Amino acid sequence: MTKITKVKARQIFDSRGNPTIEAEVFCDNISASAICPSGASTGSYEAYEKRDIGNKKYLGKSVLNSVNLINKIISRKN
Repeated sequence: MTKITKVKARQIFDSRGNPTIEAEVFCDNISASAICPSGASTGSYEAYEKRDIGNKKYLGKSVLNSVNLINKIISRKN
């Protein structure tokens, strides 16, 4: 089984111009990345979006706190 050696997240913009997260996962000598765009649906069964409400950048829609959580906490758990 391949072990994850590093996880790197960054804030990018989706096709609608909203900030979202891209995460890159590194294993031995390979890497893969994925983008998690926000959904247009706002129903009660939709996933919760963790936005930086208090941060006025990007109208309170930035995800820099989540990026820091991934880079500083989650990335070290491997």
